[in-house]
Amino acid sequence: MKPEIKIEGINLLSYLKTALKHITEVTKKVEAQTKEKVWDHFVSEGKKLTRQPQNFCGIDKTSKADCQLRKKAYTTKLTPEELKLLNKYRISTDKIVCQEESFTVNPEYQTDKEILDKVKKKISEIKDLPDDFFIYHTEELYSATSPKSIQQIFNKIDNPEELKTLLKIVSTIAIKVEEVDVDDNFIQVIAKEIKKGK
Repeated sequence: MKPEIKIEGINLLSYLKTALKHITEVTKKVEAQTKEKVWDHFVSEGKKLTRQPQNFCGIDKTSKADCQLRKKAYTTKLTPEELKLLNKYRISTDKIVCQEESFTVNPEYQTDKEILDKVKKKISEIKDLPDDFFIYHTEELYSATSPKSIQQIFNKIDNPEELKTLLKIVSTIAIKVEEVDVDDNFIQVIAKEIKKGK
């Protein structure tokens, strides 16, 4: 059995780490619920306007948040299912090159002096060069959302559920909340939410 030594700060650290664990879980849940409400606002407004609505400042009691609808980055690859759905509604997508067509020397031969010396003389005159000395890479493409995607969805789709489904494929919600004062009310709100989430 290990000896027990009194170390000041362990109790507080234990409380803080436990609180952080519960706060992280509650934050994920509340953020997901809040994002759904922001999605609903953008869908409702966009349906009325038949265009992408303005980003807005969300308010709740004394708190504020910058709420934005953003196009997903070009680095976000569309899945085959997402691409099929967008094609069904004729929503634009872009083809992004992730691997250009190229030849590279097989790493297996990069330190083979004998072969490299032959290459130096003249590639066209080389005899007995291994078939796989050069590796050929075909061009690889993937599909990503287009700058036109969001606008086309608001223009073409009337059904709110379909609109929301397609919008979630091509865009994302960002909620940037303003920090609040750490006071008695702050502690009470956090404690209440942790208890509810247990």
